[in-house]
Amino acid sequence: MKILGIDPGLAVTGYGIIEVDGDKVKLVNAGTHSTRSGMLSERLKSIFVRIRELLEAEAPAEVAIEEGFYGKNVKVAMSLGQARGVVVLACALNGVPLYEYSPREVKQAVVGRGAASKEQVNYMIKQLLNLSELPSPLDVSDALAVAYCHVRKKARKF
Repeated sequence: MKILGIDPGLAVTGYGIIEVDGDKVKLVNAGTHSTRSGMLSERLKSIFVRIRELLEAEAPAEVAIEEGFYGKNVKVAMSLGQARGVVVLACALNGVPLYEYSPREVKQAVVGRGAASKEQVNYMIKQLLNLSELPSPLDVSDALAVAYCHVRKKARKF
């Protein structure tokens, strides 16, 4: 089964697709989608189009996304929320189930510590997916971590 993990952002959205076969998890595809500064509507449309392309090309069975976080910068939190919104919409329109995980849950599932750093998550994703090098940029490892978290959580629930 393929799982698409997404680390949403207005400037950079990370994505990672993993395939699960029993207890084996392998990397299928990963990368980022960047938007240029400009009209918000065009940036959101660009994210929406890229996510729909991924959904159609890779046909994941499920999508996992990082929940929004509460920060001091309201403008950043709002832009993150809008980017998340277009991802949620793309999944809904494509009929792909979407699961949400808090940053703390993701770090706990991957590193074993909810307060782990991004660099620790990056290192563990390299180890867990048996990659030859660290995923780069960190948006990619964050997306892969969300997908991996989903696999771990799903294994416990079902």
